[in-house]
Amino acid sequence: MPGHTYTFSTVKEAQARSDFDVLAKRGRRALRIDVGVDVAPRLQALRDAVERALTDMDSSSEQTNGGS
Repeated sequence: MPGHTYTFSTVKEAQARSDFDVLAKRGRRALRIDVGVDVAPRLQALRDAVERALTDMDSSSEQTNGGS
């Protein structure tokens, strides 16, 4: 940003944090993920975690519904 000591990246991060805060205050679901510099393994770890969570949800749902 010409004439300023902060970068565009800093502005983007501030906007994202602000958006997240507004969603949280309004009771909306929000998820912030920092994948860092080494994106591929972090995205794979996220995918694995989501798949585990969905599997757990399916198992819980089947138990609650009597296995149907």
